[in-house]
Amino acid sequence: IKDVCFSLMADETRDVFGREQLSVVTRVVAPYLSEFYSIINKNFTYFHASSVTNEPFKSVQQTLNLGKKNCSSSATTIKKWAETKWDSRWTSINSIIQNYKVLIKSLEELEDEGTKRSTDARGPLLALTEPLFVVTIFILDCLLDKIKILSDQLNSLDFGKAHTFISSVINQISTLRTEEEFCKLYDKIIEFSVENNIDLSVKNNIDLSVKNNIDLSVKNKEKRLKTTSTRFANCFITATIGQREEIDNKNKFRIYFPSIQ
Repeated sequence: IKDVCFSLMADETRDVFGREQLSVVTRVVAPYLSEFYSIINKNFTYFHASSVTNEPFKSVQQTLNLGKKNCSSSATTIKKWAETKWDSRWTSINSIIQNYKVLIKSLEELEDEGTKRSTDARGPLLALTEPLFVVTIFILDCLLDKIKILSDQLNSLDFGKAHTFISSVINQISTLRTEEEFCKLYDKIIEFSVENNIDLSVKNNIDLSVKNNIDLSVKNKEKRLKTTSTRFANCFITATIGQREEIDNKNKFRIYFPSIQ
């Protein structure tokens, strides 16, 4: 668990045959989220605190024609993340996605200057191109978008309509946890990553391979096909059953997906 906040719950009961059953639940708080929020705020501050850094942003935006292309959208500038306003959370995240190419290009130009600003730009550039950041921003964009719609609608609905709308949003968020929805979201992340030259590979595996002189081009020996235990035949499984999956990129982020929501 690596010293992060967690809670452990255990409960024992007997099944219909009188056998004792022990259930253990571990809840882990994803520590990266606090770092993620910090990255969002630092990017806003970096490009708005000084006209020196804001000018390259505007210049790149005009070069890529994003300003004119999205002139009807409010996402042509980086939006501030406010702790007390739900609307600002989604708009700030969405503005990063809409202006991602501009941010990367601007930071790269500032880094190449060879001045003090080069050092200041290197940190945000590395943070924005981190695979976990890209995955997190797409997950939260999908989640907070629904919450923003709810927040907007609650300003004009009566209690009865509000209750119905809240229940609908809860069901939509629950649906996001399904395998089908995760695959759709992951496909969007892959498409975005390819478009922006982001490598989503598990870097730890690559580093260990180099360290231990392992040739990644050699195909691994095929493993026995995993099958669900016969004990669960004709059953609908809605939770984990203790069978380990091979941790590739997709499975790695699949584990991270519900921990955010």
